[in-house]
Amino acid sequence: MFGCAMLVAGAGVVAFRYLPGSRAAARKSVPAVPVTIAPVVTKSVPVKLYAIGNVEPVTTVAVKAQVDGQIVTVKFKGGDEVKQGAVLFEIDRRPVRGAVEAGAGDPAERQKRFSTTRTEQEKRYRDLLDKKFISG
Repeated sequence: MFGCAMLVAGAGVVAFRYLPGSRAAARKSVPAVPVTIAPVVTKSVPVKLYAIGNVEPVTTVAVKAQVDGQIVTVKFKGGDEVKQGAVLFEIDRRPVRGAVEAGAGDPAERQKRFSTTRTEQEKRYRDLLDKKFISG
């Protein structure tokens, strides 16, 4: 009895699936995909990897300024590779230029200051030598 019921159920499934006019038999056709061709070319292709993780630099350096001043321009972006001797920052030149111009001054004035300072030092050392605070 159970075997007959299974046989009838199996025949019904086969008839329903594979007979023409059934809903299961009506399959839609897939549209054709257009294919194009191109000539073969050898060139470098950039590789981009998107991932979550930690990045460690190859080299880390400490940057020390040789001159104090206000930073006017930063000539790199974070993560850029920089080479030795590359300009990284541009510092405001006006204070340094003013100090150089003030130090340059008049050559005659510099000579006068030098001789005055030298005369004062010679007098001081003679006084110290006379008092025997320094050796001669």
